[in-house]
Amino acid sequence: MAWLRALSQPMPQAWELQEEQEANVAAGEVDYVLEEKLDVDANFEAEEISFAQELTTMPEFSTDKDDDERLKT
Repeated sequence: MAWLRALSQPMPQAWELQEEQEANVAAGEVDYVLEEKLDVDANFEAEEISFAQELTTMPEFSTDKDDDERLKT
């Protein structure tokens, strides 16, 4: 995160929320609105398979007659 800030690059909102939550925990504070936002984001980013598994799977392709004819010309 420091690298992104040093280069004035945008930071994902989820990272900023996580950083704020860590600061609240260190200070012994609880922000229920912040925790609710993090819970919503955590559910949104859940994937059925990992990115590595997705890279090892091959999608099924079907041929298109029109495309095959165009390739011949």
